Amino acid sequence: MNADQNRSTLPRPLPGQAVAPRLPLPSIRLSERWFAILLVLPAILGIFLVVLFPLLYSLWLSFTDVNLLRTTGPAIELFGVRVPLFRWIGIQNYVRILDDPLYWSSLWRTLYFVGAFVLEATVIGMGMALVLVFLVLVLATVNGFLMLDLIYVLTMGGPGHDTTTVSWLGFQTTFTFFKFGPGTAILYTLTALCLLLTFVYQRLLLARFEPEA
Repeated sequence: MNADQNRSTLPRPLPGQAVAPRLPLPSIRLSERWFAILLVLPAILGIFLVVLFPLLYSLWLSFTDVNLLRTTGPAIELFGVRVPLFRWIGIQNYVRILDDPLYWSSLWRTLYFVGAFVLEATVIGMGMALVLVFLVLVLATVNGFLMLDLIYVLTMGGPGHDTTTVSWLGFQTTFTFFKFGPGTAILYTLTALCLLLTFVYQRLLLARFEPEA
C-alpha cells in the first residue's frame, strides 16, 4: 500500500466540522543549574549521612546525660528491652571533666606525648617537611592527639593511669562505662585544641609566605 492509498484510508472531517489541533508532546527540560544540583545531590547526601550527621549527633551527645548501664531514670521499653532516654544537661559534662584531676593529668601526659611525637616526626621527615612543615605539622599534631590504637595495644592506659591520654580517657569513658555525654565532651576538648594549634601554626608558618601588599 503506497502513501496515497494510506492517506485515503484516514478518516476525513465532515463538511463544517472543525479539526482539533494536535497538541505537542510534553517535554521535560532542566536548566543547567538544576541539572548540576541533581548531579552533586547524591554526593552531598552521602557526606551528610557519613560525616555531618554523626558529627552533629556526637556534639549533641556531649551536652546530654545517658548511661546504658543505669537501671533508673527515664527510659522506654522496646520488646522487653529497657532503653534509657537522653537527658539534656547543657555544659555540665564539660564542667565535670574540667574539675576531674584525672583529666588534667591525662591532658599533661597527652601534651608530653604530642610534643615527643611531633618532634620525632618533624626531625625524621625534615626533607618532606621542607616541601609540605605546615601540612605535616598539622597532621602530626592531630595524629598525636588522637593516638588511640598504640595505647590500646601496648598499655590500655596502665599501669594505673600512668599512660592514660585524653583520647584513651574519652574512649574508655564512652565505650567501657557507656557514658556517652562525658566521653564525647572529653574528645571534643581535643578537637578544640587541634583547631587552636592549627590556627597558631597558620599564623606562625604560613604568614611569612603571604605576599606583601
